[in-house]
Amino acid sequence: LDIPMLLNRYNEYKCAFGGVLIERLLVRIPEGKRPADCLQCKVCEGVCPQKIAISEELAKFAELAK
Repeated sequence: LDIPMLLNRYNEYKCAFGGVLIERLLVRIPEGKRPADCLQCKVCEGVCPQKIAISEELAKFAELAK
């Protein structure tokens, strides 16, 4: 997954205070590369220089699309 891009899209949504349609953000992300496709393995969190709980953030992002 392109984690920086996914977190950027999630931030776009949050900065728009929900004004950006989540479907419009997700449609530009190819199938199989969307937030819901995160395996929650947390390997990325071990190398994240900002110590972001990436799996949690992607889960929140994926939940918006339901």
